[in-house]
Amino acid sequence: MSAADYKVCHVCGSVMEPCSTSKTIRFHGNELKLNGLKAYCCPNCGETVYSAEEVDKMERLARAFTTEIESLEDAQRKGDA
Repeated sequence: MSAADYKVCHVCGSVMEPCSTSKTIRFHGNELKLNGLKAYCCPNCGETVYSAEEVDKMERLARAFTTEIESLEDAQRKGDA
């Protein structure tokens, strides 16, 4: 196992393994599912840890998603007026 693939779980102390996960973002009744997120998962307790790069990616996508939903809601309100 290379140093890049080796992490220790901060919850239980087990060796974490590289994995691919999904995360769902919900906003105002809408959902965005993010697939293929790179992470480290603990096979013992299930803890998941994301790299700073993956967190940045998730935050950018979440901001774009919420901005788009707000824009659509604003347009709908203007159309209803």
